[in-house]
Amino acid sequence: MKELNVENVKCENRFVVDFPERFKISSYCIRSVDLPKFYGGEWESISIGFWDVVSNNSVTKGLNKIIKYNKPFTIKIKYLNGAGNILEFWEILVGKFNIDFGNLDWESKEILSPRIELKPVKCILK
Repeated sequence: MKELNVENVKCENRFVVDFPERFKISSYCIRSVDLPKFYGGEWESISIGFWDVVSNNSVTKGLNKIIKYNKPFTIKIKYLNGAGNILEFWEILVGKFNIDFGNLDWESKEILSPRIELKPVKCILK
């Protein structure tokens, strides 16, 4: 039996999510992502959490561009190995979506963490 090590297994902390370029959402701003789930003949919603950084292309601005675009779009969730090479990826056609821009609180020291919930039309593992 082959011994498992971190080079030949998929790890939860080795991923990249690519949004269409038109939204200008940088992959390093993505904190977490749910993988596709298929229940009862339907794809379940996928939630993506972000770190909102101060820049010309903030996540808040990118999410607002998704609202203005208001058409189906495709994202990719890529699994990476220890060297950063792509092992495989999900290509997800998104139909509807919900966006939560986060909360503000004078007493908090937390990073602003917007979220988007995507309703897939189709998910393909490549």
